[in-house]
Amino acid sequence: VNARSSRDLRVRLRRAGANEPEIAWTIDRLLAQGYVDDAAYARQVARAKVLAGGVSRRKVVAVLRRRGVSADVADAAIEQTLSEVDLDEEGAALAAARKRLRALRALDQATRRQRLYAFLARRGYDGGVIRRVLQAVLSET
Repeated sequence: VNARSSRDLRVRLRRAGANEPEIAWTIDRLLAQGYVDDAAYARQVARAKVLAGGVSRRKVVAVLRRRGVSADVADAAIEQTLSEVDLDEEGAALAAARKRLRALRALDQATRRQRLYAFLARRGYDGGVIRRVLQAVLSET
């Protein structure tokens, strides 16, 4: 079963034809019984994004906000995830860059730098973080 945010569940119930009182009652009941937990959902999404995708804090919060998770719950989830996996944002960017660099080995240095910068920027990393990571990763090669 896929975890869902309460907002996502509300949208799905509305599409299924439920009226607002039914939707409110259903969501309240699921929240009370612990079947819907936005904080747990946010932690699950944050962990998946950080570990699998090497996504920045800013990008994870944006994804969670689009999925209907409040800003404070999203911030808490990313904080907890980064502390659990013992990564700071620069460490996560470094890991993602090293992983991506394997696919770019055949390219010249300038093209590798350009593609890595774009890759990390799409994942939401700040320009300063990207420059420090590129300097570290490209000096290793």
